[in-house]
Order: sequence, then structure tokens, then C-alpha cells
Amino acid sequence: IDNSGIDTSETIINDFDFNYFNTDLFFNTGMKILPSDNLFIHFLAGYEYWKASVDAEIREHGTHYYSDEFIDQFGYLLLPGAESFSIDARSFFESDIMKHGIQARCDFDLTLGEKLLPSWGIGSLLDMNESSSEGENWGIVWEDGNPVFKKITIETEATGSNILDSFIYLSLNARLIPDLLTMDIGARLDHSYFIGEDDYTLNTYPVLNPRLNIYFSPPGDLWIFKDNTLSAGAGLFSKNPFLTGNFTQNMGFEDFEVIMPKTFMTILGWETFLPAGLQFKIEGYYKYIFDLFYTNYVYNPDTGTNESINHFDGIGHTAGFDLMLNRKISRRVDGLLSYSYIYAQYMNPEADGSDPDTSWREIWYYPSYHRFHTLNLLVNMKPSNMVTFMIKMSFATGQPAVEYGEKEMFPA
Repeated sequence: IDNSGIDTSETIINDFDFNYFNTDLFFNTGMKILPSDNLFIHFLAGYEYWKASVDAEIREHGTHYYSDEFIDQFGYLLLPGAESFSIDARSFFESDIMKHGIQARCDFDLTLGEKLLPSWGIGSLLDMNESSSEGENWGIVWEDGNPVFKKITIETEATGSNILDSFIYLSLNARLIPDLLTMDIGARLDHSYFIGEDDYTLNTYPVLNPRLNIYFSPPGDLWIFKDNTLSAGAGLFSKNPFLTGNFTQNMGFEDFEVIMPKTFMTILGWETFLPAGLQFKIEGYYKYIFDLFYTNYVYNPDTGTNESINHFDGIGHTAGFDLMLNRKISRRVDGLLSYSYIYAQYMNPEADGSDPDTSWREIWYYPSYHRFHTLNLLVNMKPSNMVTFMIKMSFATGQPAVEYGEKEMFPA
């Protein structure tokens, strides 16, 4: 933010100095084994080290004149002749987030004749997380029912937040009618396990996710559209409920009380090839999202504190379509052009007494990260075998504007 030229004798400004440091290192290895003519084994393993650090300084300084409305309402609190107030508050904070990730999986493919290809596999991912932060921040806090502007010291440290995800799957690719009708059917079993501080652990029930896809490739070409394939599918997908790693023992959860969020997805698609080696694909989909976790913080007058009430009944609806024009291999020019449209709304059904308009409870709302339209372009130009020029462009739009309520005056 460029504050040069702003008169701080009449205006309060903020100066920010943020330094971001990110480190990401990963190693992986694999092995492919063909013990027989019809059995293929593929093993993968990897490790990732990721660290994100932020070092920030913030200075809020300048002078602000009291408005006539403020003087009319709170003038009795001011010293005689006071027309303005000045501020020079300096804040800083440092934050470090570090993760070690270890992953391994093993997949098996078995060929049974010309029509059946069963596959199965197993795998796991262990995320070990650590975080720490410290700083001093000037802000408004409420003490004895009054707003007070004061310096707040922040110091947090969380270690040993580990998450283990495991899965096992079985699928069958069946060529029901060779070169005409193909089916993929299978199921995947997902499980998550959380290991927190002080040997605090949380287990989840395994979730069975069945899936089915059907591909129809009609014979012949349709005008300039060659090798057409129509596809339809449906399936259930589950997510890790501990992705944020912010679960603590004082939240009161016990084993098998944490529910994995799930998505039921249906999809329809068409894929074809155009002249000049262009591949065109369009897919439309609908997702029903359920078992989402959210927390309501409710004030308890008996204890004078906010108490958390946890729910796992959040829901959502998402629909959209994707278009892609792709040229994979070319001597001179290749790349892809894609466009996505998405519409999504979520709802947390229980408010527990909180204001639905400010807490996004009991109402449908857009996700804060929502984008309606996304356009991506990638072009590779190859003037020679040794040189490639790449152009990438992305454009996204549709995030809802933030709405603010009316201003409220109070002395602090």
C-alpha cells in the first residue's frame, strides 16, 4: 500500500511490511514389476517437506477528527476543547507452519482375457504438522462491557498434530462390447486417524465409496467429429475431516464421533477428436455434499464465556460444466484451452441462537472461495527441437462482493 502523499495530521493510515518465505522439497521413487504375462504391480513412495513462514510489521498512525455525531453522543467523555485524537500503534507477528508428509501405495492390475481387467490396491499418507506464532497486536477488546484499545500479546505453539489417511480399493474394467461399451465399477474404503498433543487420538469409521462409470463409443464418425465417446458416472467420495489439524482434546470429541465429509457426484461427458489433432471434451456434473463439520460459539451467561457446539450436518449443492480443447502432441504448436462454470451453495442448518446473517447459519451461502467462471490457456511453441516457448494465462471471476452493515460508533 502506497501511503505517500497522505496527510497524517488529518488521516489515520496503516503501513504494512510483510515477508513471506516458503520452502517445498519432495522426493519420490517407484518400482514396476511384471511377475507374469497377466499381472502388473506398481509401487510408489514419497516424502515431502513443506514450510511456510511469515514475518510482518504493521504500524497504524495519524490523527483523526471527531465527527459532530460522535461529539453529540460521547462528547461528555472528552477533555474540554478536544477535537481529535492521535495514534501511533506498532504491531508485529511471526508465524511458522511446517509439515512432513510420507506416502506409499501399491497397485495391482490383472488381465483376464480380452474383456476383464480387475485392479486393486492399498495406500496411506502420513502428515506430521507443527506450527508456532508470536507477536504483539494492537486492537479493540471488551473488558467489563467496555471497548478498550490495547496491546495484545500472542504466543502459540502446536506440535505433534499428525494425520494418517489410509485407503484400499477394488475395481473392475469390463469391455462389455469390445470397441463399443465399457464399464468401470468399483469401491474404495477410506479411513482417517488423528494423533494430537498429549497422546490425544481420534478414530473415524471407515467409509465405503462405491463408483460406476460407463463409456459408449458409437461406430463411425459424425461429420468432423471422430472417435466419439459418451460417458456417464456416479460415485461417492469422502474427505479427511482433520485437514486443518485444529482438533484439540478440550473440544470433547471421542473416537468415532468425528464424521468424514462426503460427496455424491454424478457426471455426463462427451469426448471427440477434430481435424488437426484437436481433442474436444465437455463434462457436466452435479454434487451433493453432506456431513460437513462446523462449530457454533454460543455465549453462556452462567460462565460468562463462549462455548462451542459442534455439528456434522452441513450440506451443499454444486453444479457446473467443463469445456476443454486440447492438442497434445505437435511439432510446432500444442497446448490446451479450458473453461469451467460452477455454481455452489452451502448451508449450516443449526444456528444455536447465533445471528444467521452474520454467522452464515440457517441460510444458503456461497463459499468464500467461490468462482463462477474460470478460463485457462496454455500454448507451447516449438521453433526448434531444442527450444520451447510456453504461454500460460488464467482468468477467474465471480467471487461475491463482501457486504458490510451500518457503521457503529463507540469510544475505545
